[in-house]
Amino acid sequence: MHPRLELGSVAVDDFETYKHHPALLQSTSVLPLDVDAEVETFEVMSALEAEAEARADAGKLLLLFDDTLAVTYHGSQVVTRWLNDCPNGSGEGGCLSFRCPVVSMVVASSDATVCHVILSLAATTAASHCAVIVLRIASNGLPQVIHETWITGKRLFLCAAGEGSDGKVVNVLAYRIVRSTNSLPSHASNHVEVVAAQMDLGELSLSPEAKILWTAHGPHPPQAAHWGNEELLLLSRGGFELDGSEASLLETEDPVLTVWKQNSLECWPLPRGELLSSWASNDGIHVVLADPTSAANLAVLRPSTTPLCVVASLPGAAACATARRLRDFVVAPNHAFFALLDMDQQNVSIFRTPQGDLVSPMATLPPDHGAVHALVATAGAVVVRTRTSIVKCTLNLSSRLESVKRRLISPEQMPLGMDPKALLKMLDARGED
Repeated sequence: MHPRLELGSVAVDDFETYKHHPALLQSTSVLPLDVDAEVETFEVMSALEAEAEARADAGKLLLLFDDTLAVTYHGSQVVTRWLNDCPNGSGEGGCLSFRCPVVSMVVASSDATVCHVILSLAATTAASHCAVIVLRIASNGLPQVIHETWITGKRLFLCAAGEGSDGKVVNVLAYRIVRSTNSLPSHASNHVEVVAAQMDLGELSLSPEAKILWTAHGPHPPQAAHWGNEELLLLSRGGFELDGSEASLLETEDPVLTVWKQNSLECWPLPRGELLSSWASNDGIHVVLADPTSAANLAVLRPSTTPLCVVASLPGAAACATARRLRDFVVAPNHAFFALLDMDQQNVSIFRTPQGDLVSPMATLPPDHGAVHALVATAGAVVVRTRTSIVKCTLNLSSRLESVKRRLISPEQMPLGMDPKALLKMLDARGED
């Protein structure tokens, strides 16, 4: 295992607080999904299974074509909806129905004209494998099945996918929860098995099974994953190790970056501080880490000699996140705002990053549309997926609040002539101690 990654010194601007400001919410549009009623079933789950299901639920909304087309699923149906005006009179979107419920989905490739989305379906009662579907979504927004294969397991959760350089091969990273009592010496009950597989899109007939490249195991599901042309990154608590390796599982609950490199897995523990959020992008894996100053640091993990690169500081974000039971934390691509979803799935709070202001606006989406399952931030809007609709809230990011900078008292007024700035810095560094 490599040494723990370090953030280094991160500059934080002066900042006081966020204040409620309804003018931050500019407009709201609701797109009904018109999907069939979903029959709710209740079954006893382990903690790992519940965590995997929650992560899949949070990922059931994708935005394609520069955030203009939303893709989601409901039961056994996959639905596309245009968030803006329909281009070229292509209609509001499309819908596909499958023989089994959709479990998870990820984007394999995306450009201005076509996108490939990978789906995993639940296995039937009698089957011992899951279908994996490749959807082609053209610029008219209509989904089309172009390939189907299967991977062993009753319920498979996709976490990353990437197209080969020739466009004929799709690499898929998925995981399944394994219930066991003696397969892993260090984990007597359940564990997570990660499967790296490859699908050949050039085959005209349905492949009987995807080609398995390697498998690995770990104590927790991946929180984010990135599969580029030649690199593969995984972020999870505890990390992963290849099946058949002589090493034991990492004895840690800290977030660990796992990198596939030259037929081996290498692990780096993340910097100290609570991991508030993580997600994959074309650059790698973005992470949001709490800072002792109540700010949060946004960084990118990459497969390089220096895997961690700090991108931005979000003043006050850690304090806002830790003050509530948090289900999801998203940051706009331009870092102009961040949004928090409470664990009850009812409250979405949006905070405009201060950008040098002492006081910055925040607002809460009205809970008029039911529980929020998935939350996505674009450059100027928040898009949420409820049970029956997709809701887009456009933000007025030019809204500001007047503030007066508070003056610190002079050292002459402090006991023993102490420096007030140095005292505040020391108290921030102590945290809750």
